[in-house]
Amino acid sequence: MSVVNNYYDTEVLRTQIAKGEHRQAIGGMWDEIGKMQFDYMRAAGLTPDMRFLDVGCGCLRGGIHVVNYLEAGNYFGIDLSRNLLDAGYDLEITGARLQDKLPRTNLHATDTFDLTPFGQIFDMALAVSVFSHLTLNHLKLCLMNLGSCMRPGGRFHVTYFNSPPDHDWWLCCTNGLTVRVPLSPDRLIPRLL
Repeated sequence: MSVVNNYYDTEVLRTQIAKGEHRQAIGGMWDEIGKMQFDYMRAAGLTPDMRFLDVGCGCLRGGIHVVNYLEAGNYFGIDLSRNLLDAGYDLEITGARLQDKLPRTNLHATDTFDLTPFGQIFDMALAVSVFSHLTLNHLKLCLMNLGSCMRPGGRFHVTYFNSPPDHDWWLCCTNGLTVRVPLSPDRLIPRLL
């Protein structure tokens, strides 16, 4: 099977995790990017009492910092890979002795951005290096599911690749969340709603 990214190849991930390479499996730079994510969220207004959702949290590179900062039970994470979630909990959270602050049930593996197992309304959410890997339909699915689980005025921060200034954009709004979707000039505007 040919895959675009090793992240989608569960066998490659399983092998990396078994070798203790879960940190490299998500791109490395564990300390630098994890701290940068946390510092950014603090500067954006994250406070310990907020309920926080980490979309594409992987093995908790940023999550370990956020879990330590938030009040117990306020961190929630979703990821495509159950293997990475387990490595994050078993190796990182347990290693830092933060199990009391993060119930394992606050981590959910999903390929549809399903947030219903949490039954929560979130104050803030973050997706680092997720939107740059999604199809247009998955972007829509993420925004629709998250939009129904964010408090009014809640904020969702995402990283994305910036396009050149002459690139055409289509602005899509759904459930109060906004995303700019790049369009190629030779395609019709896709229907999201």
